[in-house]
Amino acid sequence: MATARNVFEVEAAAHTAEHVFIRSLQNLGVSLVVHRVDHEGSVGKVTLEAEGLTWPKVIGASVETNRAIMADLPVTELKYEGLEDAVKAHPLLRARGDRVEGQVRVIKIGDYDVATCTHAHSRTTSSARFFLVTDMRSLAGGEVEVCFAVGEGALKALSELLEELVEASEAAQCKPRALPSNVRRLQSQVRHLRRALGAMTAQLVRSIAPSARVGPADVYAQDVGEALGHVLQREVGELLKSGQRIYVISYSEAGQRSYLLARSDDVPLDCPSVLRQTLEGLGGRCGGKANFAMGGAPHGEPREVLARITRQVAAELGAKS
Repeated sequence: MATARNVFEVEAAAHTAEHVFIRSLQNLGVSLVVHRVDHEGSVGKVTLEAEGLTWPKVIGASVETNRAIMADLPVTELKYEGLEDAVKAHPLLRARGDRVEGQVRVIKIGDYDVATCTHAHSRTTSSARFFLVTDMRSLAGGEVEVCFAVGEGALKALSELLEELVEASEAAQCKPRALPSNVRRLQSQVRHLRRALGAMTAQLVRSIAPSARVGPADVYAQDVGEALGHVLQREVGELLKSGQRIYVISYSEAGQRSYLLARSDDVPLDCPSVLRQTLEGLGGRCGGKANFAMGGAPHGEPREVLARITRQVAAELGAKS
């Protein structure tokens, strides 16, 4: 069972490794400002603003961080009366001037890094044992959050990543080293298939024949099956320009069933209101503009739902005639 002292030492080692990692990023040309660092045992995360931060840069910095860890660099605590004195002594000092007042505590890691800091640090870099970035994600306001682990936490995360790599390579029916090329090949095939599906979607929409005449407009109602939503919406928008048209379409994209109700500008119909009356009764919801609404529902057979929407359209237009 980990004692409080053990946890303190692990977190101190993690913070030292984080300092080395940040300097490694800077050495690779990444311009950054650290806003916050959090630790919980052997895992941590750093929130920063960074220009040019990419996974290749993160991987390169991780390699350099582990080299510094293996080099067993000494970690020294220095104190200065003010930031100006600290900068004079260490021209490459990393410091947030807006956060430093009065006496300055500086952490120097061999000849590799020097920065102001108030957190606890290990005596040498080797205390971290091993460093691994486990995730990187963008936050609001242009910030980036980099998650990492050291020591046992890093080894555990690495083991999990290797298991996932093996599972992915087995799913792709290739060796782990061949996975990148196989993924690129699959991506190319998916792009080709999406282009073909887009062309098919456009053709399907334009081939829909009017199924009824309701008030001042022809109704074009059909379940087109699998389709690309953005292509379908674009084509419907173009066809509506002909005037006196109403489209009631059901389609599926990535396993999700959707319904579209749209009308020409010369048809007096509130599409979101009409679509909502049908879909809410099926546990669904919708939204959109007066002339173009989209929604989904977990229940109901598509053709029956289309028929119900069409009947609701007829009722609405009949009431206005």
